[in-house]
This record gives sequence, structure tokens and C-alpha cells, in this order.
Amino acid sequence: MYHFIVNSFAKNGLGTSVWSRLRTILDQKNIRYTAHFIGKTSDALDIALEITTVHTDKTKVIVVVGDDGTLNEVINGISLSEEIVLGYIPIGSGSGFARALGISNDPQKALSAILKPGTYKLIDLGTITTGNKERRFLASSGAGYDAAVNSSLHTSRLAKYLSFFGLSKLAFIITGIKLVLTYKSSDSVIILDGGKKLDVRDMLFASIHNTRFEGGLMFAPKADCTDDLLDVCVFADISRLKFFFALLLAVIGKHNLIKGVRIFRCKHVQIDSMEPIPSHSDGEPIAKATSFSAFCSNEKIRMVIK
Repeated sequence: MYHFIVNSFAKNGLGTSVWSRLRTILDQKNIRYTAHFIGKTSDALDIALEITTVHTDKTKVIVVVGDDGTLNEVINGISLSEEIVLGYIPIGSGSGFARALGISNDPQKALSAILKPGTYKLIDLGTITTGNKERRFLASSGAGYDAAVNSSLHTSRLAKYLSFFGLSKLAFIITGIKLVLTYKSSDSVIILDGGKKLDVRDMLFASIHNTRFEGGLMFAPKADCTDDLLDVCVFADISRLKFFFALLLAVIGKHNLIKGVRIFRCKHVQIDSMEPIPSHSDGEPIAKATSFSAFCSNEKIRMVIK
């Protein structure tokens, strides 16, 4: 049984027209499915929980039709079991997760892969904890500058205005440049796997990855979402000019050529900062705090890739 969780509001309503085309294909092929529509992104969590705990069909294929935020809510609602298979049909072209896994940005091609799967992968699930809040993530989480950018994009009137006209990438660039100039760094301590301790002066951010990309930036070029490890990219003790150039180099995954950029691989990371800093899970803001931890859990989810 296919359960489609549809975010009609994704990419300023593009989800509605995408679902209309997909529904036509499903009906033409006489596919047995149920569509679940969300009014706001957080509804996806409740729907995913209901599908995986209430519905009685033995094998459940849950297909997310939306953006990475919708996908994040779904994986936080799913009650994991061997009978769950996850598919993803990204709306628009901005999904770093889809890009990393080779999932087509063409909704019809992505649907075809789900209906006739050639490849499944058991994908690692990461977990980030801030205070009493815990969130799973599929692609990345982080603390500092990158989380501040994501938070600003969620609240900025200018960002919402530009996104309405299909200029979300421009909104990302403007917000990113503004915060390169204004975001305040914080001295921090990073502990890897409960052992290696790093005293980090003027940390701008730590980006924590299952997959290579965060948005369009390849902060973790060697990340593998099936290796039970996290890749942690840290920007610290770096001038604003070098920070800007390092971000540009991150487009091609060469940012570690800049002194002050380091990449580590671990199972668990603890970050303690002198000042409260923001955090995110797959681009969804969580909270400001002075202490964070993230780990690659023993949980995995089976996904249709192509």
C-alpha cells in the first residue's frame, strides 16, 4: 500500500500542481494508494506516526511529496520497523538530500522509480539533542551560522517575498552574505566520540552530516549515509573574508583548503559554546542553546533510490 504525504504548499503552492500530475499517473496505472494532505509542515509528523502505528497493511511505502522540511517531519513521526519503505519526490530543485542520493528532481521520474524500484538503501538516521529537545535528521544538522541562516529564511519577510516569486535561491544568497558580515562567533569545545577534545576559538559553525550537501553547499564531500558515521565540518578562527571564500569553495567541496576549516568523522559529537547559538535539523530551526550533541543512531530507514 502506498501512502503519499503531500505538502501542497511546498515551493509556494507548486506541490498542488505536482500532485495533480502524479495522481493522474497513479489512477491510470490503477495503483492502490492513499493521499494524506498536510495543512502545515508539522502535520506531516502526526500523519507519519498514524500511518506507521494505526494502519494495518503489512508493508507500508510512505512517499513524501514536498521539500526537505516535510521529509524531516516525516522521519521524526515514523515508528520504524522492517516493513517501512520511504520514498521521496522533491518539489523544486533545492533538495540537497535528493541530490546526494541521486533522486530525480523530476517528479514523474521520481514516482516511476518508487513504483518500480531498482535500488534500496538502508539510510543512517542522525539525532541532534539540545536540552530536552531531540530531533532525527536525514541529511544534516548543525549549530551556529548555518542554523542562523535557516532560521532567518523562516522568519524574514524579504525571504518570504522573494520565495513567493520563485527567488528562494536569491533569498538564501542575500541572507547568507548578510550573516557572513554580522553573525557573532563563539568560543567552543568540541568532543568527538567522548574522547578527543578540541578547544575551538571563535567558532562560526559546526555542520554535521549524513550526506554531502547542506542546501547547495558540499560541506562534507566524503560523507556516506550508510557508514554509521557522521562527518562534522567546523569553521572557526577565520577572517570574514576567508569565511566568505570558504563558503564559495564549499560549492565544489574544496572549502577545507582554507585554514580554519576542518572536517572530522565520528559516531558522536558534543558541542559546548560560551554563548547560546542556534541549531537546526535538516534546515528546520530547533533552538538556541550552549550545549548540543549529535550522534548516528543504530536506527536506519529503507529508502527507494532509483
